[in-house]
Amino acid sequence: MMPSPNPGAVPVGDTTDLLRATLEAVAPGTELRGALERIARGRTGGLIVLGFDPVVDSICSGGFELDVPFSATRLRELSKMDGAVVLDFERGRIVRAAVQLLPDPSIPTSESGTRHRTAERVAKQTGHPVISVSQSMNIAALYVHGIRHVLLDPEELAARASQALVTLERYRARLEDVAANLTALEVEDLTTARQVAEVAGSQEMVWRIGQEIADVLTELGTAGRLLRMQFDQAISGIEQERSLLMRDYVVHTPKGAGPAGDAADAAPAQVAHQGTTDAPTTGERTASAAGERAASAAGERTASAAGEETAPTSGDQTPTTPTTPTTPDDAVARALAALAALEANALIEPEKVALELGLIDSPTAIETRVRPRGHRLLSAVPGLDGPTAEAIIARFGSLQDILGAGLEDLRTASGLDRQRARTIREGLSRIAETATLERFV
Repeated sequence: MMPSPNPGAVPVGDTTDLLRATLEAVAPGTELRGALERIARGRTGGLIVLGFDPVVDSICSGGFELDVPFSATRLRELSKMDGAVVLDFERGRIVRAAVQLLPDPSIPTSESGTRHRTAERVAKQTGHPVISVSQSMNIAALYVHGIRHVLLDPEELAARASQALVTLERYRARLEDVAANLTALEVEDLTTARQVAEVAGSQEMVWRIGQEIADVLTELGTAGRLLRMQFDQAISGIEQERSLLMRDYVVHTPKGAGPAGDAADAAPAQVAHQGTTDAPTTGERTASAAGERAASAAGERTASAAGEETAPTSGDQTPTTPTTPTTPDDAVARALAALAALEANALIEPEKVALELGLIDSPTAIETRVRPRGHRLLSAVPGLDGPTAEAIIARFGSLQDILGAGLEDLRTASGLDRQRARTIREGLSRIAETATLERFV
């Protein structure tokens, strides 16, 4: 059974996922890729539809019906005849051969050759991937909806992946540096929106580079096994790191609300005040005001773009309201979506990143003090599970309060015995001392 890239397994509307699944199905080392390479070497050309349903059947004319198991040899021999070959990928069988495909001629196409024009139109009309192997140029092009993707040689793909991995490792090293600096400042209660934005921007850049490399490695298939190992090591933990940063500074779990927090409560990190009784400064009030709208900012922009929020007409009795996150996970997803919407050059500008996350409401407020809740630091404590960390954060509300808590307070908040609470306390102290020392080494 071959891996199925057809719309029965992947939603037709999700072009990116369908393209990725199809590239995996035709990657070097697969039987289908072997057949394509044989067709290209034979210079006979070929047109192959990777899916069969009533829509595909309706545009097939002539040829003959088959229902035989797929093999690279069969596909190669059948492609010597004029006409297209239709595969049923769900069942791993060849169902049509030497057929003339008659897609809707009104479907727009940017191709000039007859075979490629037909391939693009069939892909758009049926939603199934189509492969066109050029007889003269000796290349294979994959059509998925409106996307044309040329299948490259494994050597060229490996070279691209290797070069991208060098870039990824360089950006990852930069991320480690700014993240270590942020941790040290968190321990000293000196964090500003600038440092948070620098880490968030670096994380997003690493994530984007990783996604591009993952696509290349998917297309490379088994030929990229060693590169895949190197990539997995370089990208390890980045997804969790992004989530923890957002939970520290964007997603709010109210103090004393319990591990899950208030489902409807989402706001940026609390501002760090110099004293418990001092009134907040102008900058702090600004950050606090920006904080009240942080988690919903990205969602409101998205809803506006999608037309989800519309002004009520005179006859409307109930005005529409913006959609707000219902869980911390929703708020994290919206914050990350806001970062994903930024241009690459904006990610190196802390002011733009901080504005997008709602940490500030003006570029001039980039030095506003902010205080983490403790997700990042607690995640580094050996043996401390997620639910216990959430309970501690919900009890104390901020990293500084956690670091200043006594042994008995930690024991009560975590629900653990005295020995386990002491282990957590010692682990926090070691991490805090190490972060401070590394900042000056």
